Amino acid sequence: MKTSRPHTTDRIVGMAVALSILFALAPPARASVEPADVARLERQLRESHYARIGVAGRTFVLVEPRVGPDGLTFERVEGFPKSRPAIVTGADWDSVAAPRNPVPWSTLERIESGKRSRLPGAMIGGGIGLVAGLLVGGFLGYVAEMNGNADGTATMLGISAFSTGLGVAVGAAFPKTRWVQVHPEPGEVAR
Repeated sequence: MKTSRPHTTDRIVGMAVALSILFALAPPARASVEPADVARLERQLRESHYARIGVAGRTFVLVEPRVGPDGLTFERVEGFPKSRPAIVTGADWDSVAAPRNPVPWSTLERIESGKRSRLPGAMIGGGIGLVAGLLVGGFLGYVAEMNGNADGTATMLGISAFSTGLGVAVGAAFPKTRWVQVHPEPGEVAR
């Protein structure tokens, strides 16, 4: 009786398929944090008040992040603990736990440094306030001049100045966070 032995090409194809399946099921490789990277991260996060991190496919915003030997320490996590109304007794929407403090280096998928600034909001608010003040002030100044009650230019300038200041104050109340990726370095992702 003759036994059937697989050909070499069949073995190679079988091994290639098995390796393909293993690579497809394997978790994505994490960028390791070396001691030199820890020093670099410490410099980059020194002035940062926020860090947006990726851990296990989720994104968290850490307040006052600091680099430690065991991982990334923080004061608190934005949005945690989640509170829910007393009438709600159970739901999955608040079941995601905050990352532990410190967040171990081995679990970090990415780190972004965040700095908040009130300047963009103040400039946009001031611009909107100026335009609105010129339109409203111009109309009211025109009406006042037509009635002979006041100087239209002074009315327009006064209303424009007031609305511009108000727009700056309201716009500054909405700070904008600018995020910059610090780990893995943008050059490392392409490699």
